[in-house]
Amino acid sequence: MNASLLVPTSRHATLRAALAALVLSLGALPFLPSCGSTCNGVPAGDGSVPLEAGSPWPKFRANARQNGRANVRPSTEGGLLWTFPTGKGIFSTPVVAADGTLYVGSADRTFYALHPDGTLRWSVPTGEIIDSSALLDDKGRVYFGSGDGHLYARDAATGQEVWTFAADDPSVSSALINWFEGNVAIGPDGTLYVPNDNFFVYALDRDTAQVKWKMRFYDQTWSLPAVNPVTGNVYIGNNNMLEALGPNTFAYSPTGERLWDARSNGTVAASPMLTHDGKVIVGGFDGFLRAYDEVSGEPLWTFGTRDHIYASPGQLPDGTIVQPSADGTIYGLDPADGSKRWAFDTLEAVRSSPAIDADGNVYVGSGQGRLFVLNPDGTLRWSMQLIEEERNDLNASPALGKDAIYIAGESGEIFSVPYDYCLRTEGASDPRCIAGAGEDLPSDGAKLLYTTQLGSPVETAPGVIDANQTLAFSLYVREAGDTVLGLLDS
Repeated sequence: MNASLLVPTSRHATLRAALAALVLSLGALPFLPSCGSTCNGVPAGDGSVPLEAGSPWPKFRANARQNGRANVRPSTEGGLLWTFPTGKGIFSTPVVAADGTLYVGSADRTFYALHPDGTLRWSVPTGEIIDSSALLDDKGRVYFGSGDGHLYARDAATGQEVWTFAADDPSVSSALINWFEGNVAIGPDGTLYVPNDNFFVYALDRDTAQVKWKMRFYDQTWSLPAVNPVTGNVYIGNNNMLEALGPNTFAYSPTGERLWDARSNGTVAASPMLTHDGKVIVGGFDGFLRAYDEVSGEPLWTFGTRDHIYASPGQLPDGTIVQPSADGTIYGLDPADGSKRWAFDTLEAVRSSPAIDADGNVYVGSGQGRLFVLNPDGTLRWSMQLIEEERNDLNASPALGKDAIYIAGESGEIFSVPYDYCLRTEGASDPRCIAGAGEDLPSDGAKLLYTTQLGSPVETAPGVIDANQTLAFSLYVREAGDTVLGLLDS
């Protein structure tokens, strides 16, 4: 390690420097402990990154490493069951403040702050849809982007303006739009990292919105940068879909120096995850999940699914990597070599990224409009049908609060579901709950389901359809309890 990196200015700074050197020399711990120090009182996280103290879910993917883990433990007591309607669909993940306030944007062009009981605290209109998640920092601010080309900094308590940043016009980079779709990240020094559809990723001063540096990429960036809380290095995917055109996975220093890049065929819209043993994990639209060495960028392993990967990965306390796929399966993988430990199959694409509690339970939305909760071994703990209408995608990802799960959907609603609600007495009588059941598919054989015009497979086909309507069916081929690739031979 270069000693010039450590410049102590006091006895406390010297101690911090010595501890940092010890961590770097010994190597990072393999995994975070399960519910270390305080749990639902919160802390435990990346303390060197200036996210809001005490928040269980201050940003998309919960923390700087983006492992989707919150320091909360489920309980069969407390929490409120409620629904808050907005004007249009919601595709972003809520963030949750230490006081329980919930923040989320909607395609109705409005950013909402809700009290823990689901009532409106304040709202801010913007000029376009909002489909990226916000970030809460340690200065009492909430940052969020909009399709109107602006990044907003607001006082988290009141919604009052701190500043508003305008992205470059798309003509500057020969892009078509300048929407902020890639969420907001923050580095150890407070720098905001914000991707835009104008092909730029901005590094901004969070106090002034001044551009520290910006990088032009090959295509739009929907991927949220992961930040190493020790080095400050930034890891990000890009929508470039052709290997021949250039890289689509990148590592940068905090000053914008490119450290390494990697190529694959297929958009990398998912957000990378940094493991504590030095891997960068990210999936792509080619259906492969890839592991790279965090320092060198060397490819370590790949795992193939049957369809594209839109969701970002998560990691259980025991190290298992959790990766949903648009093939409808949620996979549990060995972090050492990417081999499959378990798989849970659903009927529709899963584009929702997993949230994981301190016990290793996995929370994920699905294209069926159902919230699935899996045990750490990949078996079903319980599930709940949150959206009954045909436009029922839960493509947004869950956020974990201190006593409830929050998720939003294509119906434009925000849902609050108490932990283990379907295992409680009141949940047992709720027809939306399914507990103690397995997958909705046979262990072996094939199953053909009628599929609606909006792509939802249903057990019972309608008695009457429009004369000009195309008939569509979904084929599921099962072997030994797993869904496998199935093809129709004409």
